[in-house]
Amino acid sequence: EVKEGSSFLRNELDQLGIRWYGGKYTNGILIFLENKLASEKLVSFFKEKQIYIRGSFEAPFESTIRVSIGSKRYMKTFIYNLKEWLK
Repeated sequence: EVKEGSSFLRNELDQLGIRWYGGKYTNGILIFLENKLASEKLVSFFKEKQIYIRGSFEAPFESTIRVSIGSKRYMKTFIYNLKEWLK
């Protein structure tokens, strides 16, 4: 299930034109955003929806977030909310 979720997430991020790293051999993926402020805003947006992702990393990763990969069902929820935030 996690492999299917990982594949789905990576494909969706590619379609959105969002840079990412990881997800093939680990249960997490780094998503690169424009800057630190975008990272902080995205973490807050998801926290309001009770979806917890990691952010607030030290340089040179201050503009990234880390998402734990789960089943496709959970990754669909993540992508849906990410698209809402991108609007």
